[in-house]
Amino acid sequence: MIFGATIDMTDSDLTLISQPPKLSFRKKIRVLLRALRQFSGWYQRLLAEEVWQQMKWHGARILVPAGGGHFAIFTPVAEGDEQGMIQRTHRIFDHHTYAPYTQAENHMFIQAARGKKRFLDIGAAEGYYSALFSAIAGSDAEIISVDPMDPGWVGEGHLESVRTQNRKFHKNKRWEIVRAYLTDNTNAIDPAAQVESECEVMTLVQLCDKFDFRPDFIKLDIESWEWEVLLSSIDFLREIKPTIILELHGSILRDRGLSPSELVERIKSVAGYKVAFQEARSLENADNSHLVLQPVTAKTEPLSDAARSRHTTA
Repeated sequence: MIFGATIDMTDSDLTLISQPPKLSFRKKIRVLLRALRQFSGWYQRLLAEEVWQQMKWHGARILVPAGGGHFAIFTPVAEGDEQGMIQRTHRIFDHHTYAPYTQAENHMFIQAARGKKRFLDIGAAEGYYSALFSAIAGSDAEIISVDPMDPGWVGEGHLESVRTQNRKFHKNKRWEIVRAYLTDNTNAIDPAAQVESECEVMTLVQLCDKFDFRPDFIKLDIESWEWEVLLSSIDFLREIKPTIILELHGSILRDRGLSPSELVERIKSVAGYKVAFQEARSLENADNSHLVLQPVTAKTEPLSDAARSRHTTA
């Protein structure tokens, strides 16, 4: 009964509804290949935890593949439940760890994070990359996770729980959570953003001065406002020379009348940076692209034996 009308359905109608869609041979092959690519993640999760490393089970732990080993990160748990998990954020972290299309991004982050100690995570959301840096840098890690905490994007208390769980295991030196919206000196805000009264609007320089923090590693994922944040901080970047991981939101920048490649070129020419990794061949045509920007004098440090073994004892 729908809006007072009766729908009569014959047996043939029911048969049609119950039949699964027919797949072409080519589609079946694509589905099989996708399943095989996902299988490696399942295989690593099962065998790495329960067979190879004989880990005590923890419902909120995820193992991030890294050069033949794994880094252990932890998702939020309900207060008082050390073995539980908050499903939404756990699924996000798990998907980000094992989905085939995120592998290059994760590898890029791990490579860039090696040897770094002070991480500024701008656009941290629930804190996936803050947690991963926590595992990579261990007890040396100093982290500031920054996000406006838009309730439509970030689960209340999830980032705080991620900090608690990961810091408990990795014994990080420092981990601050800052509810802030970063912009330029005009305090401009994206009209589409939900910035609540508890959220402070500030520049990158103001944030670092307030918390007496000089990052050697910065990640930005802030929906095209990388333009305002980075270009208003050129002198600061030139002075402290952090490695920068940038999700460049090309399509949104172009919609705003801004050029993605111009932003990168200005950071290179004025702040003294080079592109160490670029995901998209053409920044002007890509919707999104991940980049690693390093100061021209930077050298990539190898992962220490202690750091490499840390995830095998997680």
